[in-house]
Amino acid sequence: MNFLKDIAPEDVSTWQNKSFIEFDVDWASEEIIEYSYNIIKEAGISATWFSTHDSGVVRRIERDKSQDIGIHPNFVPNLICDMERQKPIKQVFSELMNLYPRAKVMKSHSLVDSTIIQQTAKDFGITHDNNIFIPDPKVELNPWRSYNGIIRLPLRWEDDTACLPSVNYELDRFFSVSGLKIFGFHPIHVFLNTENLNRYEETRKFHQCSEKLRHYRFEGNGTETRLKKVVEYILENNG
Repeated sequence: MNFLKDIAPEDVSTWQNKSFIEFDVDWASEEIIEYSYNIIKEAGISATWFSTHDSGVVRRIERDKSQDIGIHPNFVPNLICDMERQKPIKQVFSELMNLYPRAKVMKSHSLVDSTIIQQTAKDFGITHDNNIFIPDPKVELNPWRSYNGIIRLPLRWEDDTACLPSVNYELDRFFSVSGLKIFGFHPIHVFLNTENLNRYEETRKFHQCSEKLRHYRFEGNGTETRLKKVVEYILENNG
């Protein structure tokens, strides 16, 4: 089982040339979370699920010993001065850790980060952080221990940026690089098989209704097909 929380920078066997899948749940509906979970479960591989809210499906995933749950705190309202939704950093952590007290790994929504966020994460028992994104395949990625002891895990590939029209971001370029390989997905993009972010934005009003959303799925090469490609790569390479 390849869990982000088990990576140790000093022990290269825990990460060197291994591939990891993580999901940012992002308040997705139960059916949409389950859709991604079924893909992973049927393949018999592990993933880390960064949760944003109390979810029956996420709690079932948490009981599945082949999977791991992390937290996905949202500090974006603080950045944009959304007075109705912003909360103290400690409160954001407290609410999520009360839901998932065994979580050891975090990734902030939109990768929002700061020294205050890092120290608060440590205070709540978080040991690993996935808040850094380095998509350049020429850069070999390694985990490292930060100044406060938290292990920083740079992200290799992310499904939403792969949907940007200006990005040459196909997966084969990243399978061949050495070092740590973490591939990030969102259940909503998997369900839609998103190929560009216009599809995601234009269907926002249906994101909590899987039955309606099914009619807007892309039938070509999109996020679901990319997820299955990563799954196939992991199965073939024991990574």
